Formats: sequence, C-alpha cells, structure tokens
Amino acid sequence: MERLRLAAKENIRNAAIKFSMKQGYHATFISEVANEADLMKGSLYKGKEELLSTSFN
Repeated sequence: MERLRLAAKENIRNAAIKFSMKQGYHATFISEVANEADLMKGSLYKGKEELLSTSFN
C-alpha cells in the first residue's frame, strides 16, 4: 500500500513539474496535472500554489 501511495505522489510531482516547466506557473492548471497523473482534480492538494511548491521541494 505504501508503495502505491509513493508512486502516486511521484506521478503527481512529475506531472506538476512537466506542466510548470513547459507552460509556466500561471498557465498550469490543476486539472492538467490531475489528468496526467490519472487522478481526479479534487484529490490534489488544496491548490496550485501548494501543489507546485511541494513538487519543487
């Protein structure tokens, strides 16, 4: 179970980095990151700022 959770976090992180590097912060949408990570938008963090700051730390 822990491996699945870590893999999901890694997928989210990779998707967030991919879109923010490609499109920039303001042009990156949570829905794009969620779709890329095969998740529902509502299951991702509290917002874009938290998601991207977590991804780059």
